[in-house]
Amino acid sequence: MGLGKLQERIEKLIELKKDKERLDFLQTLLEQGTYTKRVILRNSSTGRGFRLHETSKPGSFMFVRDAIDNIINSKPIL
Repeated sequence: MGLGKLQERIEKLIELKKDKERLDFLQTLLEQGTYTKRVILRNSSTGRGFRLHETSKPGSFMFVRDAIDNIINSKPIL
């Protein structure tokens, strides 16, 4: 493996760690909450982007990763 490829793999691993830490942080916030402890990722009802928020609405999840996976699996990326 060339030095450039090794550097790319190291950078990818570092980024994955950062992403895991980010998701773990969001999950911890959800678990420490006092509202529903369920989350949904959806398109904004006003058409101004997307929303990741705590809710009691149907389609919400106990885990942040599941909410993200749900929209990835149900919506094509345009």
